[in-house]
Amino acid sequence: MQNMHTVNYGGGNGYTPENAVIIGGVTFDYEGVDAEYQYLRRKFPGHRVLVQKIYSEDGHFFDVLTIRTIKGDEETLYFDISAFYNRY
Repeated sequence: MQNMHTVNYGGGNGYTPENAVIIGGVTFDYEGVDAEYQYLRRKFPGHRVLVQKIYSEDGHFFDVLTIRTIKGDEETLYFDISAFYNRY
């Protein structure tokens, strides 16, 4: 498992592809997915993932997660995974 201390987050708030969260400090898919879930646990404690899918636009790949917050709100977040997509 990736040492989460080396992961960094950049980009935007994640609510659109143009403002996707960019995950740095990872090399492989599984590390990126771990980092996405860590980000969600920190930003939305107690959330539940409803849908997770891959989306591509303008040569970039995104992991798109729709979650339900602990308050019952539904949020969709985009993570730009282009740097490590399909790297095992």
